[in-house]
Amino acid sequence: MDKELKMAICRAYEAPLPGRKEEFLQKIPQNSMQKSSLYEIICSQIGYIHKGAWFSATAIFGAILYFLSQQEPNTVFLCSALTPFLALGVLIESGRSQRYNMAELESATKYSLRSTIFSKMLILGIFDLIVLLLIISLTQLQKRYGLLLTAAYILLPYLLTMWLGLMIERTSFGREIPYSVMGISTLISVLMFISTGTNIIILKPDYGIWWEFGTFILIAEIILSGQKRMDQLEESIWN
Repeated sequence: MDKELKMAICRAYEAPLPGRKEEFLQKIPQNSMQKSSLYEIICSQIGYIHKGAWFSATAIFGAILYFLSQQEPNTVFLCSALTPFLALGVLIESGRSQRYNMAELESATKYSLRSTIFSKMLILGIFDLIVLLLIISLTQLQKRYGLLLTAAYILLPYLLTMWLGLMIERTSFGREIPYSVMGISTLISVLMFISTGTNIIILKPDYGIWWEFGTFILIAEIILSGQKRMDQLEESIWN
């Protein structure tokens, strides 16, 4: 192509200088340019949590109250057998964006994908914590075990489900994640029910130190896994 023709085309399609740029920038509200606080993000995300997550957690708490009302000798283990399904609600909600292929779109919204998922997990985590503390308090009224051992019996199945679920979410993405997490929570719950029915030796207070030790280890592992999950979301945005 002729050099003069190239220059003529470049001049014809040259981008115009921005007009009234400063005036436009002055019209932008200053609060829209400020970084949102964690409280604002959390408040904005409460309404986006699926109603099924709240309903399932409430239903599980109702079932646990029923077990407590029966005053059975193994009530603490029957209650702990249902706690994996509390963790299931958090894990399914945290993976909704990837499951419906909305992660890339949500990454371009006002709040980053990492912020929204962290907020939803935090909201449901606090809700589950309140429920678990209520369960521990009500179970402790029977005075069958010490407070720390009762807490370990209740928390360990929940924490184990959460930890394994976070590992699955970090290693795979897609619609198969809910089924994998559901399978893990169901397996742990069934094992707890079977162990309660057979009065397996590991449930005896003599082994309580291992339950307490495992609870503290899983808490630390979940914190690390959660951090890795958030870092993975940040990497996926840049990729």
